Amino acid sequence: MGQAICIRKDEKPLGYDWECGHEELYVRVNMYYNGSLYIGLWQEQKECEEKLELFGDLTIGVMGFLRPGQAIISDCGAKAKVAFIEKYKLGKVIGKRKINYGSYYVVEFNLARLAQLDPEGTERYLLENGLDQKEFKAD
Repeated sequence: MGQAICIRKDEKPLGYDWECGHEELYVRVNMYYNGSLYIGLWQEQKECEEKLELFGDLTIGVMGFLRPGQAIISDCGAKAKVAFIEKYKLGKVIGKRKINYGSYYVVEFNLARLAQLDPEGTERYLLENGLDQKEFKAD
């Protein structure tokens, strides 16, 4: 069984509006098995307000052409995901790419902003990818 993901005392959720309504979500940074950037969206557990449960993945794991700090967003639900990224200055869409039978947005994520939202996860990602942590330090 995995480790519980908890809300930090100073942490505030971000509003996420999508086709099924409004959610209050928390951002968590990690890596896929190949070292590429993973960003998950989490919400409060109904049974315990201090712990989080997965709402959904903001990014998907794709190997190959991405540079550190870049990730792929699937076309499914992309309008809400891109709006969320732009609203909270998480990054910017730098293009769209066809992979196999799908169409995907390529996003250059703002690692300094991610470090503000999830300092521990971003630090692990930076270490794993050999990036200078000082450049992306959370304020």
